Amino acid sequence: MSISTHPKLPKYVLVDEYLRDCIKKGEMRPGDRLPTVAQLRKQFGVSNFTVSQVYFMLEQDGLVDRKQGNGVFVAGAPKSVKTGVIGFIGNEFTARQKFSYFAQIADGVQSEAEKQGQRILLLGNSASWNEEDGDKIDGVLLCDVEEPEPILQRLPQGLPRVAMMVEAQDIPSIVADDYNGAKSAVHHLVELGHQRIACLIGKGLSLPELRTAGYLDALKENNITPHKRWRRHPQLQRPPGIHFVDWGREQMQTWLDEDWHQIGCTALLVQNDLAAIGAMQAIQSAGLRVPEDVSVVGFDGTELCEYIVPQLSSVEVPLYEIGSQAVKVLLHHLAEPPGKAETLVLPTRFQARESSASPCELPGRRLPKKSPVKATTRSNSVLEVS
Repeated sequence: MSISTHPKLPKYVLVDEYLRDCIKKGEMRPGDRLPTVAQLRKQFGVSNFTVSQVYFMLEQDGLVDRKQGNGVFVAGAPKSVKTGVIGFIGNEFTARQKFSYFAQIADGVQSEAEKQGQRILLLGNSASWNEEDGDKIDGVLLCDVEEPEPILQRLPQGLPRVAMMVEAQDIPSIVADDYNGAKSAVHHLVELGHQRIACLIGKGLSLPELRTAGYLDALKENNITPHKRWRRHPQLQRPPGIHFVDWGREQMQTWLDEDWHQIGCTALLVQNDLAAIGAMQAIQSAGLRVPEDVSVVGFDGTELCEYIVPQLSSVEVPLYEIGSQAVKVLLHHLAEPPGKAETLVLPTRFQARESSASPCELPGRRLPKKSPVKATTRSNSVLEVS
């Protein structure tokens, strides 16, 4: 900004707007020192009195702190940007009615926000973000299970943010223990007597890769050497409009047409519940029975598991709790100076239902249930939220 841009405005207004704009956009962050009187005088051609007048106005609005003998600094919690509104961004939330997975996360966010006296502003996805959105919110929650980085790159630097489901670099993240969740599913199948356990999980993204790692390590812990032919890891790039049910059905149908009958697997771990439903449809269409011929286990533990036949065994992800905790962590960082970014890992729980059984065993059995483990944090220090 330069004086010539707005020749009719008083000089103190130009300086005031310049500094406010820098703070709003995050170019000057809490704790940063503002330009000195000499620097502003040289840049805008103003007097010492004019600069002092601007500092006073910014201080009255809670944007800066003047420290005698040290200078003027951006305040940690500017009063003028406290809106009581939390932004909510996620590429899938515009279609939440189709995915109970995202609806549960959104319910957790909304419920906790109401308890804390906050409002939620649904901002759609990263493509729909614009600079004006930053003026409406105090912070933002990000939920993109496929690719959070493009969203982060578009946000103002100084805007507090928390990621959900996928760990994001250098910002607080709330995730599920996908690795141990996959291990619990495999241990369940081994306990039932399965020794040849297949895996249908996409590749190329961090969340499915954690689930694949858990699958492989659980087999090794049970002295089972995983064969490459037991695994299908297609690149996880779903074309627009393709539902995970369709993805799972198509991938499983291709596998059945190729070498499924040769590898002799009696159980299958699938990336998520929707894909597992699609895989079950393909298995049944091929004349095989679930679970008598193939036990099938999903991931996420959505309510859909109880509404299909047979009911789907699944790793339950604490989706509601992830949404709730994300609000708490964001408000914690709004209230206090940001510290080291931490990742809070919430436990998963395996829920056995009708789709998993001992090889050739008929339904009607009592199924074991796993107990949850305690939440952990990926940090040397503990993040305390209430």
